[in-house]
Amino acid sequence: MMGPAAIDALTKDQPALFNHQLEILALYLKTDLRSGGKAFLGSLEANRLLQAHICLRNVEQGEFYTYGIELSFPPAEA
Repeated sequence: MMGPAAIDALTKDQPALFNHQLEILALYLKTDLRSGGKAFLGSLEANRLLQAHICLRNVEQGEFYTYGIELSFPPAEA
């Protein structure tokens, strides 16, 4: 029978080994493991730019104008 310390000693390097294997498989499959993170950062930047644009409109024209141009009627169905 093995104690918890012995099991931990045998399995402590497994996460690093699994990560290495995953990276090798991703290279073989020509898959970018970080594409989701890159897309997320791109969406954060787009969100930041849109928010800056909205803030600029609010400063220049006031919130009444910004909220006044929202749709009053539901969009036409195509």
